[in-house]
Amino acid sequence: MPGRNRSNRAALAVWMLPGLLLLAIPSCYRAAPLDETAILRTILEQPTQVSTSKPDPTTVLASPLTEADAIALAARNPSLRVEQTRVEIAKADARKARHLENPEIRVGNGWQEDPSFGEDRFTMDLRWSPQPLLQHLASIKAAEAAVPAREAEVAEKAWEVRHQVRLAWNQAAFDRAGLRLGVERALLRKAIRDRLAGSPGADPLAGLQADMDAATAEDQAKIQQEQESKALSTLAKLLGLGSSAGLSVVLGSALPECHAQTTRQSSKVTDHPRLRVARAVYAVAEADLQTEVSRQIPWAKWVQVGWGYAPKTDKGNTTYRNQLRLGISLDLPILDWNLGGIAAGKARRQREAELFKEALTEVVGGSNEAAQRWATALERVRHLRTVVVPLADRSVAATSEAVDSGRLTEIELLKARLEALKIRQALLEATQACREAAIDAEAASGQPSPELMPTATVP
Repeated sequence: MPGRNRSNRAALAVWMLPGLLLLAIPSCYRAAPLDETAILRTILEQPTQVSTSKPDPTTVLASPLTEADAIALAARNPSLRVEQTRVEIAKADARKARHLENPEIRVGNGWQEDPSFGEDRFTMDLRWSPQPLLQHLASIKAAEAAVPAREAEVAEKAWEVRHQVRLAWNQAAFDRAGLRLGVERALLRKAIRDRLAGSPGADPLAGLQADMDAATAEDQAKIQQEQESKALSTLAKLLGLGSSAGLSVVLGSALPECHAQTTRQSSKVTDHPRLRVARAVYAVAEADLQTEVSRQIPWAKWVQVGWGYAPKTDKGNTTYRNQLRLGISLDLPILDWNLGGIAAGKARRQREAELFKEALTEVVGGSNEAAQRWATALERVRHLRTVVVPLADRSVAATSEAVDSGRLTEIELLKARLEALKIRQALLEATQACREAAIDAEAASGQPSPELMPTATVP
Protein backbone atom coordinates (compact mmCIF):
# COMPACT_ATOMS: atom_id res chain seq x y z
CA MET A 1 0.00 0.00 0.00
CA PRO A 2 2.78 2.56 0.66
CA GLY A 3 3.76 2.46 -3.00
CA ARG A 4 0.15 2.99 -4.06
CA ASN A 5 -0.20 5.93 -1.64
CA ARG A 6 2.96 7.48 -2.98
CA SER A 7 1.63 7.18 -6.51
CA ASN A 8 -1.63 8.83 -5.47
CA ARG A 9 0.21 11.74 -3.93
CA ALA A 10 2.37 12.06 -7.02
CA ALA A 11 -0.72 12.15 -9.20
CA LEU A 12 -2.21 14.79 -6.91
CA ALA A 13 0.93 16.91 -7.24
CA VAL A 14 0.85 16.61 -11.05
CA TRP A 15 -2.74 17.81 -11.18
CA MET A 16 -2.00 20.74 -8.86
CA LEU A 17 1.01 21.95 -10.87
CA PRO A 18 -1.02 23.74 -13.61
CA GLY A 19 -2.97 25.61 -10.96
CA LEU A 20 0.23 26.79 -9.32
CA LEU A 21 1.51 28.00 -12.68
CA LEU A 22 -1.70 29.93 -13.28
CA LEU A 23 -1.27 31.65 -9.94
CA ALA A 24 2.03 33.06 -11.18
CA ILE A 25 0.37 34.93 -14.06
CA PRO A 26 -0.70 37.98 -11.95
CA SER A 27 2.96 38.54 -11.08
CA CYS A 28 3.47 39.69 -14.71
CA TYR A 29 1.46 42.86 -14.03
CA ARG A 30 3.44 46.09 -14.02
CA ALA A 31 2.02 49.22 -12.40
CA ALA A 32 1.89 52.50 -14.36
CA PRO A 33 2.58 55.33 -11.89
CA LEU A 34 1.28 58.82 -12.64
CA ASP A 35 4.08 60.90 -14.15
CA GLU A 36 3.10 64.30 -12.77
CA THR A 37 6.33 65.96 -13.91
CA ALA A 38 5.78 64.99 -17.53
CA ILE A 39 2.15 66.14 -17.43
CA LEU A 40 3.13 69.51 -15.95
CA ARG A 41 5.87 69.93 -18.56
CA THR A 42 3.37 69.25 -21.35
CA ILE A 43 1.03 71.94 -20.04
CA LEU A 44 3.66 74.61 -19.40
CA GLU A 45 5.79 74.09 -22.50
CA GLN A 46 2.94 73.94 -25.00
CA PRO A 47 3.63 76.56 -27.73
CA THR A 48 0.93 78.89 -29.01
CA GLN A 49 2.02 79.72 -32.55
CA VAL A 50 0.99 77.73 -35.60
CA SER A 51 -0.68 78.19 -38.96
CA THR A 52 -4.46 77.92 -38.83
CA SER A 53 -5.13 76.89 -42.41
CA LYS A 54 -6.41 73.51 -41.22
CA PRO A 55 -7.72 73.58 -37.62
CA ASP A 56 -6.78 70.39 -35.84
CA PRO A 57 -7.47 69.66 -32.17
CA THR A 58 -4.09 67.93 -31.92
CA THR A 59 -2.13 70.99 -33.04
CA VAL A 60 -1.05 73.94 -30.94
CA LEU A 61 -2.93 77.20 -30.84
CA ALA A 62 -2.71 79.96 -33.40
CA SER A 63 -2.47 83.66 -32.68
CA PRO A 64 -4.59 85.52 -33.50
CA LEU A 65 -7.14 82.80 -32.89
CA THR A 66 -10.31 82.70 -34.96
CA GLU A 67 -13.59 81.51 -33.53
CA ALA A 68 -13.62 78.49 -35.85
CA ASP A 69 -10.15 77.48 -34.67
CA ALA A 70 -11.15 77.91 -31.03
CA ILE A 71 -14.11 75.58 -31.54
CA ALA A 72 -11.93 73.01 -33.32
CA LEU A 73 -9.37 73.16 -30.52
CA ALA A 74 -12.02 72.84 -27.79
CA ALA A 75 -11.31 69.10 -27.76
CA ARG A 76 -8.38 69.97 -25.48
CA ASN A 77 -10.74 70.99 -22.71
CA PRO A 78 -9.62 69.07 -19.59
CA SER A 79 -13.15 68.33 -18.40
CA LEU A 80 -14.11 67.01 -21.82
CA ARG A 81 -11.07 64.74 -21.96
CA VAL A 82 -11.94 63.36 -18.54
CA GLU A 83 -15.48 62.71 -19.74
CA GLN A 84 -14.15 60.89 -22.81
CA THR A 85 -12.36 58.35 -20.62
CA ARG A 86 -15.74 57.18 -19.32
CA VAL A 87 -16.54 55.81 -22.77
CA GLU A 88 -13.55 53.48 -22.66
CA ILE A 89 -14.53 52.42 -19.15
CA ALA A 90 -18.05 51.60 -20.36
CA LYS A 91 -16.65 49.59 -23.27
CA ALA A 92 -14.39 47.70 -20.88
CA ASP A 93 -17.35 47.04 -18.57
CA ALA A 94 -19.33 45.69 -21.54
CA ARG A 95 -16.48 43.36 -22.34
CA LYS A 96 -16.26 42.36 -18.70
CA ALA A 97 -19.98 41.54 -18.65
CA ARG A 98 -19.39 38.83 -21.26
CA HIS A 99 -17.12 36.84 -18.97
CA LEU A 100 -18.07 33.29 -18.00
CA GLU A 101 -17.28 31.68 -14.68
CA ASN A 102 -14.28 29.39 -14.94
CA PRO A 103 -14.75 25.74 -14.02
CA GLU A 104 -12.95 24.46 -10.97
CA ILE A 105 -11.02 21.25 -10.51
CA ARG A 106 -11.52 19.61 -7.14
CA VAL A 107 -8.82 17.07 -6.28
CA GLY A 108 -8.61 15.13 -3.04
CA ASN A 109 -8.10 11.75 -1.40
CA GLY A 110 -11.57 11.52 0.12
CA TRP A 111 -15.18 11.84 -0.92
CA GLN A 112 -16.65 15.20 -0.04
CA GLU A 113 -19.98 13.54 0.71
CA ASP A 114 -18.28 10.87 2.86
CA PRO A 115 -16.80 12.05 6.17
CA SER A 116 -14.45 9.08 6.19
CA PHE A 117 -10.88 9.70 5.21
CA GLY A 118 -8.42 7.43 3.54
CA GLU A 119 -5.07 7.89 1.86
CA ASP A 120 -5.81 4.99 -0.42
CA ARG A 121 -8.60 6.73 -2.26
CA PHE A 122 -8.28 9.50 -4.88
CA THR A 123 -10.95 11.77 -6.43
CA MET A 124 -10.91 14.45 -9.11
CA ASP A 125 -14.03 16.47 -10.03
CA LEU A 126 -14.65 19.15 -12.65
CA ARG A 127 -17.34 21.57 -11.41
CA TRP A 128 -18.78 24.55 -13.27
CA SER A 129 -21.17 27.18 -11.94
CA PRO A 130 -22.76 28.61 -15.09
CA GLN A 131 -24.43 31.97 -14.89
CA PRO A 132 -28.13 31.76 -15.87
CA LEU A 133 -28.24 32.19 -19.63
CA LEU A 134 -31.01 34.78 -19.90
CA GLN A 135 -29.63 36.70 -16.96
CA HIS A 136 -26.18 36.63 -18.52
CA LEU A 137 -27.49 37.92 -21.86
CA ALA A 138 -29.52 40.63 -20.13
CA SER A 139 -26.46 41.74 -18.15
CA ILE A 140 -24.47 41.99 -21.37
CA LYS A 141 -27.23 44.05 -22.97
CA ALA A 142 -27.34 46.38 -19.96
CA ALA A 143 -23.57 46.88 -20.04
CA GLU A 144 -23.63 47.51 -23.78
CA ALA A 145 -26.46 50.03 -23.35
CA ALA A 146 -24.18 52.02 -21.04
CA VAL A 147 -21.73 52.65 -23.89
CA PRO A 148 -24.02 54.88 -25.99
CA ALA A 149 -25.12 56.54 -22.76
CA ARG A 150 -21.53 57.51 -21.99
CA GLU A 151 -21.00 58.58 -25.60
CA ALA A 152 -24.09 60.78 -25.38
CA GLU A 153 -22.76 62.34 -22.19
CA VAL A 154 -19.47 63.08 -23.94
CA ALA A 155 -21.38 64.69 -26.80
CA GLU A 156 -23.36 66.78 -24.32
CA LYS A 157 -20.15 67.86 -22.59
CA ALA A 158 -18.56 68.71 -25.94
CA TRP A 159 -21.61 70.79 -26.82
CA GLU A 160 -21.39 72.57 -23.47
CA VAL A 161 -17.67 73.23 -23.97
CA ARG A 162 -18.37 74.56 -27.47
CA HIS A 163 -20.88 76.98 -25.95
CA GLN A 164 -18.41 78.11 -23.30
CA VAL A 165 -15.57 78.50 -25.81
CA ARG A 166 -17.72 80.58 -28.15
CA LEU A 167 -18.80 82.83 -25.28
CA ALA A 168 -15.21 83.20 -24.05
CA TRP A 169 -13.87 83.94 -27.52
CA ASN A 170 -16.71 86.40 -28.12
CA GLN A 171 -16.00 88.15 -24.81
CA ALA A 172 -12.29 88.46 -25.58
CA ALA A 173 -12.95 89.80 -29.08
CA PHE A 174 -15.41 92.44 -27.86
CA ASP A 175 -13.15 93.35 -24.94
CA ARG A 176 -10.40 94.05 -27.46
CA ALA A 177 -12.78 96.18 -29.55
CA GLY A 178 -13.95 97.95 -26.40
CA LEU A 179 -10.33 98.63 -25.49
CA ARG A 180 -9.78 100.30 -28.86
CA LEU A 181 -12.79 102.52 -28.28
CA GLY A 182 -11.54 103.23 -24.75
CA VAL A 183 -8.17 104.34 -26.06
CA GLU A 184 -9.86 106.53 -28.65
CA ARG A 185 -12.05 108.03 -25.93
CA ALA A 186 -9.02 108.79 -23.78
CA LEU A 187 -7.29 110.51 -26.72
CA LEU A 188 -10.35 112.67 -27.36
CA ARG A 189 -10.56 113.63 -23.69
CA LYS A 190 -6.89 114.56 -23.67
CA ALA A 191 -7.34 116.61 -26.84
CA ILE A 192 -10.24 118.53 -25.25
CA ARG A 193 -8.14 119.09 -22.12
CA ASP A 194 -5.21 120.38 -24.17
CA ARG A 195 -7.44 122.70 -26.23
CA LEU A 196 -8.96 124.17 -23.08
CA ALA A 197 -5.53 124.57 -21.50
CA GLY A 198 -4.30 126.45 -24.61
CA SER A 199 -7.36 128.69 -24.92
CA PRO A 200 -6.92 132.16 -23.38
CA GLY A 201 -9.66 133.10 -20.97
CA ALA A 202 -10.90 129.51 -20.61
CA ASP A 203 -13.00 128.73 -17.55
CA PRO A 204 -10.74 127.13 -14.89
CA LEU A 205 -13.58 124.93 -13.75
CA ALA A 206 -14.05 123.65 -17.30
CA GLY A 207 -10.33 122.94 -17.49
CA LEU A 208 -10.43 121.05 -14.20
CA GLN A 209 -13.41 119.01 -15.39
CA ALA A 210 -11.54 118.24 -18.61
CA ASP A 211 -8.55 117.03 -16.57
CA MET A 212 -10.82 114.75 -14.53
CA ASP A 213 -12.53 113.41 -17.64
CA ALA A 214 -9.20 112.65 -19.30
CA ALA A 215 -7.86 110.87 -16.21
CA THR A 216 -11.09 108.89 -15.86
CA ALA A 217 -11.03 107.85 -19.53
CA GLU A 218 -7.42 106.71 -19.22
CA ASP A 219 -8.27 104.68 -16.10
CA GLN A 220 -11.26 103.15 -17.86
CA ALA A 221 -9.01 102.05 -20.73
CA LYS A 222 -6.76 100.26 -18.24
CA ILE A 223 -9.78 98.50 -16.73
CA GLN A 224 -10.86 97.38 -20.19
CA GLN A 225 -7.36 96.02 -20.78
CA GLU A 226 -7.62 93.98 -17.58
CA GLN A 227 -11.02 92.67 -18.70
CA GLU A 228 -9.51 91.51 -21.97
CA SER A 229 -6.76 89.70 -20.08
CA LYS A 230 -9.34 87.92 -17.91
CA ALA A 231 -11.32 86.89 -20.98
CA LEU A 232 -8.19 85.48 -22.64
CA SER A 233 -7.33 83.64 -19.42
CA THR A 234 -10.80 82.07 -19.37
CA LEU A 235 -10.43 81.05 -23.01
CA ALA A 236 -6.99 79.56 -22.35
CA LYS A 237 -8.35 77.42 -19.51
CA LEU A 238 -11.18 76.16 -21.69
CA LEU A 239 -8.65 75.19 -24.38
CA GLY A 240 -6.47 73.33 -21.88
CA LEU A 241 -3.62 75.85 -21.74
CA GLY A 242 -1.63 76.56 -18.64
CA SER A 243 -1.30 80.24 -19.55
CA SER A 244 -2.83 82.80 -21.89
CA ALA A 245 0.60 84.18 -22.82
CA GLY A 246 0.79 84.66 -26.57
CA LEU A 247 -2.93 84.09 -27.03
CA SER A 248 -4.91 86.68 -28.94
CA VAL A 249 -8.22 86.93 -30.76
CA VAL A 250 -7.50 90.20 -32.54
CA LEU A 251 -9.03 90.24 -36.02
CA GLY A 252 -7.62 93.49 -37.33
CA SER A 253 -10.43 95.97 -37.91
CA ALA A 254 -13.13 93.28 -38.18
CA LEU A 255 -15.45 91.91 -35.56
CA PRO A 256 -18.07 89.15 -35.64
CA GLU A 257 -21.45 90.44 -36.66
CA CYS A 258 -24.78 89.37 -35.23
CA HIS A 259 -26.59 87.82 -38.17
CA ALA A 260 -30.27 87.23 -38.59
CA GLN A 261 -31.76 84.04 -37.27
CA THR A 262 -31.57 80.97 -39.44
CA THR A 263 -34.78 79.03 -39.91
CA ARG A 264 -34.57 75.77 -37.98
CA GLN A 265 -36.73 72.72 -38.28
CA SER A 266 -38.63 72.02 -35.08
CA SER A 267 -38.04 68.29 -35.53
CA LYS A 268 -34.33 68.84 -35.15
CA VAL A 269 -34.79 69.68 -31.50
CA THR A 270 -34.92 65.95 -30.79
CA ASP A 271 -31.24 65.77 -31.75
CA HIS A 272 -30.24 67.99 -28.84
CA PRO A 273 -27.34 66.42 -26.89
CA ARG A 274 -29.29 66.60 -23.64
CA LEU A 275 -32.11 64.54 -25.16
CA ARG A 276 -29.62 62.02 -26.50
CA VAL A 277 -28.38 61.53 -22.96
CA ALA A 278 -31.89 61.18 -21.52
CA ARG A 279 -32.82 58.73 -24.27
CA ALA A 280 -29.71 56.62 -23.71
CA VAL A 281 -30.15 56.58 -19.92
CA TYR A 282 -33.72 55.36 -20.39
CA ALA A 283 -32.38 52.50 -22.55
CA VAL A 284 -30.01 51.58 -19.72
CA ALA A 285 -32.93 51.50 -17.25
CA GLU A 286 -34.88 49.28 -19.65
CA ALA A 287 -31.95 46.88 -19.94
CA ASP A 288 -31.55 46.79 -16.15
CA LEU A 289 -35.22 45.89 -15.81
CA GLN A 290 -34.78 43.01 -18.23
CA THR A 291 -31.93 41.78 -16.05
CA GLU A 292 -34.18 41.82 -12.99
CA VAL A 293 -36.91 39.89 -14.84
CA SER A 294 -34.42 37.23 -15.94
CA ARG A 295 -33.60 36.48 -12.30
CA GLN A 296 -36.99 34.74 -11.95
CA ILE A 297 -35.99 31.86 -14.21
CA PRO A 298 -34.57 28.77 -12.41
CA TRP A 299 -31.09 27.67 -13.38
CA ALA A 300 -28.41 25.24 -12.32
CA LYS A 301 -26.12 26.63 -9.66
CA TRP A 302 -23.47 24.12 -10.61
CA VAL A 303 -22.91 20.95 -12.60
CA GLN A 304 -20.17 18.45 -11.91
CA VAL A 305 -18.50 15.49 -13.50
CA GLY A 306 -15.69 13.59 -11.80
CA TRP A 307 -13.62 10.48 -11.46
CA GLY A 308 -12.82 8.54 -8.32
CA TYR A 309 -10.35 5.82 -7.52
CA ALA A 310 -11.53 4.09 -4.34
CA PRO A 311 -11.17 0.72 -2.58
CA LYS A 312 -13.99 -1.82 -2.52
CA THR A 313 -14.09 -4.59 0.04
CA ASP A 314 -15.99 -7.77 -0.87
CA LYS A 315 -15.85 -10.85 1.42
CA GLY A 316 -12.63 -9.61 3.00
CA ASN A 317 -10.95 -8.98 -0.36
CA THR A 318 -10.02 -5.35 -1.19
CA THR A 319 -9.96 -4.28 -4.80
CA TYR A 320 -9.62 -0.85 -6.37
CA ARG A 321 -11.87 0.42 -9.11
CA ASN A 322 -12.65 3.59 -11.03
CA GLN A 323 -15.92 5.36 -10.32
CA LEU A 324 -17.75 8.02 -12.37
CA ARG A 325 -19.11 10.94 -10.32
CA LEU A 326 -21.99 13.15 -11.59
CA GLY A 327 -23.80 15.98 -9.81
CA ILE A 328 -26.04 18.99 -10.34
CA SER A 329 -27.55 21.69 -8.12
CA LEU A 330 -30.70 23.58 -9.16
CA ASP A 331 -31.80 26.96 -7.81
CA LEU A 332 -35.61 26.94 -7.45
CA PRO A 333 -37.13 30.43 -7.02
CA ILE A 334 -40.08 29.29 -4.96
CA LEU A 335 -39.49 31.62 -2.02
CA ASP A 336 -38.26 34.72 -3.83
CA TRP A 337 -39.36 35.51 -7.38
CA ASN A 338 -37.33 38.76 -7.37
CA LEU A 339 -40.55 40.77 -7.31
CA GLY A 340 -38.83 43.51 -5.35
CA GLY A 341 -36.02 43.83 -7.88
CA ILE A 342 -38.52 43.97 -10.76
CA ALA A 343 -40.56 46.64 -8.97
CA ALA A 344 -37.44 48.70 -8.36
CA GLY A 345 -36.42 48.32 -12.01
CA LYS A 346 -39.83 49.48 -13.21
CA ALA A 347 -39.70 52.48 -10.86
CA ARG A 348 -36.27 53.47 -12.17
CA ARG A 349 -37.46 53.12 -15.76
CA GLN A 350 -40.49 55.30 -15.03
CA ARG A 351 -38.23 57.89 -13.43
CA GLU A 352 -36.02 58.03 -16.53
CA ALA A 353 -39.13 58.39 -18.70
CA GLU A 354 -40.22 61.40 -16.64
CA LEU A 355 -36.71 62.85 -16.81
CA PHE A 356 -36.79 62.53 -20.59
CA LYS A 357 -40.13 64.33 -20.68
CA GLU A 358 -38.72 67.05 -18.44
CA ALA A 359 -35.62 67.40 -20.64
CA LEU A 360 -37.71 67.61 -23.81
CA THR A 361 -39.95 70.26 -22.29
CA GLU A 362 -36.99 72.35 -21.16
CA VAL A 363 -35.16 71.99 -24.47
CA VAL A 364 -38.18 73.07 -26.51
CA GLY A 365 -38.98 75.95 -24.16
CA GLY A 366 -35.36 77.02 -23.85
CA SER A 367 -34.88 76.99 -27.61
CA ASN A 368 -37.95 79.17 -28.18
CA GLU A 369 -36.98 81.63 -25.44
CA ALA A 370 -33.39 81.89 -26.66
CA ALA A 371 -34.60 82.53 -30.21
CA GLN A 372 -36.86 85.30 -28.94
CA ARG A 373 -34.01 86.94 -27.02
CA TRP A 374 -31.88 86.74 -30.14
CA ALA A 375 -34.60 88.42 -32.23
CA THR A 376 -35.01 91.22 -29.67
CA ALA A 377 -31.26 91.85 -29.46
CA LEU A 378 -30.94 91.80 -33.24
CA GLU A 379 -33.69 94.39 -33.61
CA ARG A 380 -31.83 96.77 -31.28
CA VAL A 381 -28.60 96.31 -33.26
CA ARG A 382 -30.40 97.07 -36.51
CA HIS A 383 -31.98 100.20 -35.02
CA LEU A 384 -28.64 101.50 -33.78
CA ARG A 385 -26.86 100.67 -37.02
CA THR A 386 -29.46 102.03 -39.43
CA VAL A 387 -30.89 104.98 -37.46
CA VAL A 388 -28.76 106.14 -34.53
CA VAL A 389 -25.26 105.72 -35.95
CA PRO A 390 -26.05 107.59 -39.23
CA LEU A 391 -27.47 110.46 -37.15
CA ALA A 392 -24.29 110.62 -35.09
CA ASP A 393 -22.17 110.59 -38.26
CA ARG A 394 -24.20 113.43 -39.75
CA SER A 395 -23.83 115.37 -36.51
CA VAL A 396 -20.04 115.03 -36.66
CA ALA A 397 -20.02 116.02 -40.34
CA ALA A 398 -22.20 119.09 -39.68
CA THR A 399 -20.03 120.14 -36.74
CA SER A 400 -16.90 119.73 -38.88
CA GLU A 401 -18.40 122.02 -41.54
CA ALA A 402 -19.29 124.57 -38.86
CA VAL A 403 -15.70 124.49 -37.58
CA ASP A 404 -14.36 124.98 -41.11
CA SER A 405 -16.66 127.97 -41.59
CA GLY A 406 -15.60 129.46 -38.26
CA ARG A 407 -19.00 129.21 -36.59
CA LEU A 408 -17.81 126.66 -33.99
CA THR A 409 -14.50 125.95 -32.31
CA GLU A 410 -12.46 122.79 -32.66
CA ILE A 411 -13.41 121.87 -29.10
CA GLU A 412 -17.03 121.54 -30.24
CA LEU A 413 -15.91 119.14 -32.97
CA LEU A 414 -14.03 117.04 -30.40
CA LYS A 415 -17.13 116.94 -28.22
CA ALA A 416 -19.25 115.88 -31.21
CA ARG A 417 -16.81 113.08 -31.93
CA LEU A 418 -16.98 112.07 -28.28
CA GLU A 419 -20.77 111.87 -28.46
CA ALA A 420 -20.53 109.82 -31.65
CA LEU A 421 -18.09 107.56 -29.84
CA LYS A 422 -20.73 106.94 -27.18
CA ILE A 423 -23.10 105.79 -29.92
CA ARG A 424 -20.42 103.47 -31.31
CA GLN A 425 -19.89 102.12 -27.78
CA ALA A 426 -23.62 101.47 -27.47
CA LEU A 427 -23.62 99.70 -30.84
CA LEU A 428 -20.64 97.62 -29.76
CA GLU A 429 -22.35 96.57 -26.55
CA ALA A 430 -25.60 95.82 -28.37
CA THR A 431 -23.73 93.73 -30.96
CA GLN A 432 -21.99 91.81 -28.18
CA ALA A 433 -25.30 91.16 -26.44
CA CYS A 434 -26.81 90.03 -29.75
CA ARG A 435 -23.87 87.72 -30.44
CA GLU A 436 -24.20 86.21 -26.97
CA ALA A 437 -27.92 85.71 -27.56
CA ALA A 438 -27.14 84.03 -30.89
CA ILE A 439 -24.60 81.74 -29.22
CA ASP A 440 -27.10 80.87 -26.49
CA ALA A 441 -29.72 80.19 -29.16
CA GLU A 442 -27.33 77.81 -30.92
CA ALA A 443 -26.66 75.99 -27.65
CA ALA A 444 -30.37 75.79 -26.87
CA SER A 445 -31.27 74.43 -30.32
CA GLY A 446 -28.58 71.73 -30.29
CA GLN A 447 -27.69 72.50 -33.92
CA PRO A 448 -24.44 74.24 -35.03
CA SER A 449 -24.97 77.64 -36.60
CA PRO A 450 -24.28 77.71 -40.35
CA GLU A 451 -22.78 81.20 -40.04
CA LEU A 452 -19.80 80.45 -37.83
CA MET A 453 -17.44 83.22 -38.67
CA PRO A 454 -19.05 86.19 -40.49
CA THR A 455 -17.26 89.49 -39.94
CA ALA A 456 -18.17 93.17 -40.07
CA THR A 457 -16.30 96.41 -39.59
CA VAL A 458 -15.93 97.50 -35.99
CA PRO A 459 -18.48 100.29 -35.35
